[in-house]
Amino acid sequence: MEHGGGELRFEADGLMVEACAPGQAAVEEAIRAADLVACCTTARTPLFDGSALAAHATVTAVGSHEPDAREVDDATVRRSTVVVEARAAALREAGDVIQPLRAGLLEADDLVGMADVVRGKAVADPARPRLFKSVGMAWEDLVVAGAAYEAVAGSGEREGDRDGGR
Repeated sequence: MEHGGGELRFEADGLMVEACAPGQAAVEEAIRAADLVACCTTARTPLFDGSALAAHATVTAVGSHEPDAREVDDATVRRSTVVVEARAAALREAGDVIQPLRAGLLEADDLVGMADVVRGKAVADPARPRLFKSVGMAWEDLVVAGAAYEAVAGSGEREGDRDGGR
């Protein structure tokens, strides 16, 4: 693991993870090479230039969830298949979706519901990046908590077992 100059990089077993702050010279290079770009911030303005995304890339924008805040730019939205948890929630809360809609760069019907992707009713175009825009719905937290509980309960590990019973 390397850390220096505001950059964090980790590589193991063929997986390389790199954290970059907006405005760093390494951001565009990292975006061009990335398979997955995870935006998990409270940013008010886009974090990177979406024209640098590779066609195979997936972007998850899960931080900003207000109509006047966004983590991704218009280029990311225009180029991508945009997947949302629920269209109504995205149209109400997701600045990453609302602002391009207002600018005429995206239509509400262009939004793909996550349920349709999971059920196989919608398939992302492999020639375009994919953007998953989350507004943080409570049911997702419940699913993750349930899966974590089942993983721990299924392993036989209990609360006191994790720290040696201390």
